[in-house]
Amino acid sequence: MTDTPEDRWKTASLRAWIMASAGSLPSYHLAYTFDHALIRDVLALVIYARATRDEIPAADVTIGQITWHLLHDDVTTLLTQTDLTAPEVADGPADTLHWLGRSYDPQHPPDMPHGRGLGGTGLEIGLHATHSAIGTILTDRHGHGPFRQGDRVLITGGEHAGTLAVIRTAGWYTDHANQTMITDPPAGYAVHVPGRVGDLHIDLQDLTADTNTPTPA
Repeated sequence: MTDTPEDRWKTASLRAWIMASAGSLPSYHLAYTFDHALIRDVLALVIYARATRDEIPAADVTIGQITWHLLHDDVTTLLTQTDLTAPEVADGPADTLHWLGRSYDPQHPPDMPHGRGLGGTGLEIGLHATHSAIGTILTDRHGHGPFRQGDRVLITGGEHAGTLAVIRTAGWYTDHANQTMITDPPAGYAVHVPGRVGDLHIDLQDLTADTNTPTPA
């Protein structure tokens, strides 16, 4: 471990702020919305806890490691199994976790701009919001690969070969042994097929750009 708890928390908080404020996330971009605050604090805690557990600087925690905990419902386990006490750090990780432990009534949300309809503790709401945003955060940090959201594609392999679709989001491989996601390049994409309920998840090698067909509705 090369950084102090104070430096580790400062770095984790700064990284979390930048990630939560990603420009392509307009609903999370306002710095003083309740959703933004929750996403920021959840990300900061994950970065700090992973750095503390692995005894590495907070700057060395990768986006793949952060994402693994978020996508595999492991955040609560990580936080409860990591010592978050840092008495010398004002408003530090333990204080933040305590704040996230408060419960909120969806009909009487906090006095900040927010998304309505979701109750529970701050941590539960924050995990939900962060889980919804992490795909875009990943794309912001590691690029879109050969396709971007909205691109028209033709599925060339598998049971859906010959089907036209539209790119939704990129996806990445999971490395469970090291608790990380392999984020470069994308392993495949979630695509929408007009008239079909739900997205398909197609490997990258089974997709090609379609430039001859009007954009499906």
